[in-house]
Amino acid sequence: MRRTEPLHLPGPAGPLAAVLHRPARPPAPLVIACHGLLSSMDSPKYVALAEALAEAGLACARFDFSGCGQSAGAREQTTVARRVAELGAVARALSAHRAVAVGSLGLMGSSLGGFIALCHAERDPRVRAVVTWAAPADLKDLAVEEDLLLGYGLGRPLLDELERGEGLQAPAGVARCLILHGAADVLVPPSHARALYARAAEPKDLAILPGADHVFSDPGARGEALSDTVAWFRRFLLDGAA
Repeated sequence: MRRTEPLHLPGPAGPLAAVLHRPARPPAPLVIACHGLLSSMDSPKYVALAEALAEAGLACARFDFSGCGQSAGAREQTTVARRVAELGAVARALSAHRAVAVGSLGLMGSSLGGFIALCHAERDPRVRAVVTWAAPADLKDLAVEEDLLLGYGLGRPLLDELERGEGLQAPAGVARCLILHGAADVLVPPSHARALYARAAEPKDLAILPGADHVFSDPGARGEALSDTVAWFRRFLLDGAA
């Protein structure tokens, strides 16, 4: 039986492309992987994570936010609020899938995707575990990078949102968070990880990986992050830890 399933899910700005990785024995708890600002679901780290989670007995969906990868929409219309809404739409749509067990959900996000995952986790009681890789605790540095953001094809909606101060800080009080960060991350310094850890509720954990950069390009660091991520989701979604 085919273990991956391409999907097009309804989103607030048009269809969202996704790939669902199914374990050998569905239905299973679901983990949704959220890519960063300029990335896509086809980044090798999300593919590797989805395959590892399926091997561990969990379903995993990776998807493209609107304007990215294979999803509809325009990148210049991206906002933080819209990405949070799109993650919510993906979670709702997949909750009805036959391969997904009802009642518990995990979220993984890298960089801005980790920030988005935390924002959704605050409002969705189904979320039982969150893992962030290189996630910012706030978006204040992003707010002053107008020329850079415009150069990458982002637009006034995001800049206006940041200028208004909307959604600039990750939420506090999210429990069952594992925060992974590279010690050599120069784009989002490790101080952000420590701030996220201080803001999270117990149970929680923090790991600063020596030598790892923002995208975990070092194979050893990426392997450690993948192993830690799978173990965290197994603990809270499969093993019944509180």
